[in-house]
Amino acid sequence: YKQDTIKEGPAYEYKKHSKKIDKSLKELQKSYLDFYESLRKKGLDNEAADFLDNYKKNVVGFTKQYKKDFGKLL
Repeated sequence: YKQDTIKEGPAYEYKKHSKKIDKSLKELQKSYLDFYESLRKKGLDNEAADFLDNYKKNVVGFTKQYKKDFGKLL
């Protein structure tokens, strides 16, 4: 027999938010890496490295914590 999908509870309720945030984070990552490559092509290796380090320290850390915290809600 076919089991009906339950459209209630935190997983269902938060799914659209999770998808939006995940999409935004992927776009941010792509934009950061594109800019990093652009700086490198201009010979600004030190500036590019600083930019990438900032990304790793802040955005990657945020993303990991967000996913951990979001998982607790489900």
